[in-house]
Amino acid sequence: MDIRILSWTATVIAGMLITGTGVHFFRCNTKATFAKYGDESFFQYFCPIDSYNYDLVLAVPARAPGWGQPNVNGTFRLRQHNVFPDWVTLSGFSSGGTFAQQLQISYSSLFSGIASFSHAYYRCGPGNGTEADYDNACTIVGNNSAPYDPELALADIRRYEQQGLIERTANLRNKKLYLYAGSRSSFFDLDASLGAIRIYEPLIQNLCAVKTRVQDAEQLLPTANYGEACRMNAQNNLFLGNCGFSGAYEALQFLLGDVIRPPPAGLRANLRNLMEFDQTEFFYGIEGNGEHFMDTVGYIFVPQQCYQRRCFLHLYFHGCLTGREFNGTSHLVNSGYLELAEANDLILVAPQALGTGAGGQNEIGCWDTYGLTGPNYATQRGAQVTVVRNMLARIMGEDMGFQRQIPVVTSPEPVQSNVQRGIARFYGEFSGYQ
Repeated sequence: MDIRILSWTATVIAGMLITGTGVHFFRCNTKATFAKYGDESFFQYFCPIDSYNYDLVLAVPARAPGWGQPNVNGTFRLRQHNVFPDWVTLSGFSSGGTFAQQLQISYSSLFSGIASFSHAYYRCGPGNGTEADYDNACTIVGNNSAPYDPELALADIRRYEQQGLIERTANLRNKKLYLYAGSRSSFFDLDASLGAIRIYEPLIQNLCAVKTRVQDAEQLLPTANYGEACRMNAQNNLFLGNCGFSGAYEALQFLLGDVIRPPPAGLRANLRNLMEFDQTEFFYGIEGNGEHFMDTVGYIFVPQQCYQRRCFLHLYFHGCLTGREFNGTSHLVNSGYLELAEANDLILVAPQALGTGAGGQNEIGCWDTYGLTGPNYATQRGAQVTVVRNMLARIMGEDMGFQRQIPVVTSPEPVQSNVQRGIARFYGEFSGYQ
C-alpha cells in the first residue's frame, strides 16, 4: 500500500475498532484501540497486500434486451411522494459512488448524508472527458502515470463555490459520510477511495460524522449472503460479494440512525413494488449539446405503506457494468437495498446511466466522473447532475422554475419489463401508479 495512506490517515483517525471481517474507523473515540484477527487480517491492511488484478473488460458483455430503446410507453411517470425533506440520502457503487459525491456537493443543502462503495473521490483526474486520462490519474487500470492529488480536487470545489456552480460548502457541515473500500480492488486503490476523506473532512468538520470500513475485498458492493467471498473477483456476480454483512444496511443505519432496522431474517422484497419509470421527461435544462448518457428507463421501489404515510427517500447509483443495459434489475434486486427499503419505510430511486457501446468513451456504462458530458460535469451544470436533480424535484413536489410541457406517458397501464431476465416482474395494481 502507498505509505501516503498511513501518513494522512493516522493524523485524522481518532479511534479504531475492528469487528466482523473489516476494519472500522469510528472517528469519535478519544483513545485508539487496536486489535487483530487470528488470520492477521488487521496487519494485512497496514502492510503491503498481494492484490491480484484482473484484466480490464476487453469485450463488453451482451446487453440486456431492450437496452437504450425508447420503450417509455411501458413505464410509469414518476410522481410526487410524501418524503422527509431533511433526510434525503444518497449512495452509489463504483462510478455511482463517485457520482453520488458529485450530486451531493453540487446540491449540498438537499442531502443529509452519503455512502460511497468501492469508488474514487470527487473530481479526481483532469476532467477532460478522456477515459484513459482518468484511468491513469485515478485507477489502477491505467498506468498510474499521473496520480491525482485530492488537494487539487478541494481547490476545484472552492473555485466552483466562488463561481456559483455548486451550493455553499458550509451546507456540508455535520453531514454524514460513509465510505467502503476493498483493499484488493482491481479498479481503485485505497488512495483513490479513502481520498474522499481528505475531500470531505474540511467541509464536514465533524469527526463523528464520518465512518469508514476497509475490507480485504475486491471491487464490489458488500452483501450479507449474495455472491462469492469478498476476496474473489465479483464481476460474474453482478459486482456483489458475500462479505458477511449488508453494506446497504450498515450505510443507511449510519446515515439515518437507529430508525433503520435490519430486515427480518428471510425477508424478500415484494417485487411488485419495483417499477420502471420514464427518465426521458427529465432530459431538460442540460447545457452544451444536451448529451447526457442516461438510459430511457430508471427504477423506483415504493413500499406499500409509503402511499399512506411519510417515508425516507434514498437514491442509489449503480456502477460500471451493473446498470439496466447489462443485467436489467439483477444488481439492484440482489444488492440488499430492496429488503432494507421494504422493512424501513424507505422509497428507493435508482436512476440508470447508459454506455456508449463498444469502442466509445464509456462502453461499460459508467456514470460521468471524468468529464464525458462536458467540463462542468461535477457541478450543477453537469448533464447527469441536472437530470437527477429534475427527478428529485418531481418526487419532492418542487418547482424548478423550468417552463416546459411535460409529455404524457401514453400507456400508463403496467406492463411486464423486457429487461428482467426472469428475476422479477413489475406490476402496478398495488403501486398507486395507476
